[in-house]
Amino acid sequence: MHSLALGQKGRVAALGNDAWLDAGKGLQKLPKPPANDPSVTLYFGRDDQPRLMGTSQGRGVYARFRKGGWERGASEIGKLGSLPMAPLFGVLGYDDPEVVCAPDRLCIVKRHTGWTMIAPPPGVPRVELCGKVAFAWERAAVHRLGDAGWRALDVKPTFSRAEHLWAVGDADIWLAEHEPSQVHHFDGKEWKAQAAVVQGPRALWATGPADVWLAADGGAAHFDGQRWSRVDGLDQPLSVVIGRSRREIWFAGQSGVWRGLRD
Repeated sequence: MHSLALGQKGRVAALGNDAWLDAGKGLQKLPKPPANDPSVTLYFGRDDQPRLMGTSQGRGVYARFRKGGWERGASEIGKLGSLPMAPLFGVLGYDDPEVVCAPDRLCIVKRHTGWTMIAPPPGVPRVELCGKVAFAWERAAVHRLGDAGWRALDVKPTFSRAEHLWAVGDADIWLAEHEPSQVHHFDGKEWKAQAAVVQGPRALWATGPADVWLAADGGAAHFDGQRWSRVDGLDQPLSVVIGRSRREIWFAGQSGVWRGLRD
């Protein structure tokens, strides 16, 4: 599995070679998705139905699951839905904002109060919504979405190829770098790098400064505000970590999906 999404009322969806949905009766295989490229990400839309967005074979993918099958969701992304679709990147979900971008063209920022159109950040970055703030990253560049558009985090990086990013706040940002096997932290003034306690960092997710999770080729790790430690029982290659709360954490990787509950 290379993508995992959590919906409302306990719903879970996963994407790998196939797409899966748990609507309360365990993960059930969905009809074959229109694309399962690792550059395509799975989300839940605001109707609590799965969405696919990203790029496959050089073209944009935007599809929604509706009435038991996948269909193009062109009407949800305005002029970016016209054929042939340009490569797409962004983030979807319940929280404001949803962001859908085409490189060198535009970004549609979708809020409950309405849509706005802004210039995209450079390249074809990945995007994550951390709280209510969207961040985009690619290689050694990180951008933050503000009221005036995307703004580069103009601080000398300690990394050259960012794999994934999660921001607890503007002065508390974590970044995973697969090769070399490092995690990087921004404290509002500078980036600092450290060797990862598990090899091959892939993804990060956090509920706060003392509750940061890492998924990696070598398993999983947790940061308690003072130090990183390996997570027992998760030694498989992992590529995704996400959670609903401090208590409920999900991981996904080559061998499947794991759910962890804490007291």
